[in-house]
Amino acid sequence: NRKLTKNSPAQLEKYTPNVKDNIVFSEKPINTLIVPLRKEKYDIVICTAQKDYFKLRHCVASIFRYLEGFDAIYIISPTNIVDRTGLDYPNINYFLDQDVLTIPNLREIKHRPGWIYQQFLKMFQGVSRNNYYLTVDSDIVFNRKLKCFTEDGRPIWHSGWAQEHQPYFIYQQKMIGIGKNYPQTFVCDMNFFNKNIMNNMLERFGYTISSFIQQSIKIINHSCYPAEPEIYGSYIIKYFPDLYEIVKIKNTGIGKDQYTSNEKIYTDQEFEQILEEYKNKDFDIIAIHSWFNERPSSL
Repeated sequence: NRKLTKNSPAQLEKYTPNVKDNIVFSEKPINTLIVPLRKEKYDIVICTAQKDYFKLRHCVASIFRYLEGFDAIYIISPTNIVDRTGLDYPNINYFLDQDVLTIPNLREIKHRPGWIYQQFLKMFQGVSRNNYYLTVDSDIVFNRKLKCFTEDGRPIWHSGWAQEHQPYFIYQQKMIGIGKNYPQTFVCDMNFFNKNIMNNMLERFGYTISSFIQQSIKIINHSCYPAEPEIYGSYIIKYFPDLYEIVKIKNTGIGKDQYTSNEKIYTDQEFEQILEEYKNKDFDIIAIHSWFNERPSSL
């Protein structure tokens, strides 16, 4: 989860690349990716953590109630989800983190390694079948119908909070040479990715999935780290600016801090009371976060 933060210029200067940064990318000529403008099937990918397992039944129920046109749901978790109460829907598939993406030196990541790992899972998972997939945070509940494609077939990117968190743009400038290039944030609790575009980005800058992750591990620190929606969104704005329809979403910002990774900081009754309080308000999604501040050695 992303806890909202604000950085003034006095707190963190904007990044200007220089030769000391050892930037390894070089843009390569590749065939232009052609994405047909037609409504396509898509999948839903939910990366979750133990602290959010109890929220899954509310999240999944709202997906089946308010989203249309998806083929299947893929739930990716660090441990086997034993209690699947309320998850008896068709076409739900379960995978363990390490079976989807293995990073042997994950503990070398110097900032929130578990959170960073989950971002890489969302970017590079290969378990879903369709080209398009919607990543959905397991701590959100849809509150009204949302579309993933326009009537003329353009994919829709739902944009969230207005923010300009500089570590995200420092990271992507170092990785692919693109800083902030759009006035609105791409960060949201749901992101509509296209596998071909993700592969296109890797190819353009000479990366494999492995080399992208390893280069990331080298540069990530407390003032330089990724936001997978920002790097993807900035890439499509530069190279595929007419592909997506970008729509501002109405979402909540409810959350509590927690201090152990498995802690359940909401009772079931409290969680359901929050949903009841917000369900008739003007929100597309209701996000009820549990913010876990990791230490570098914790996963």
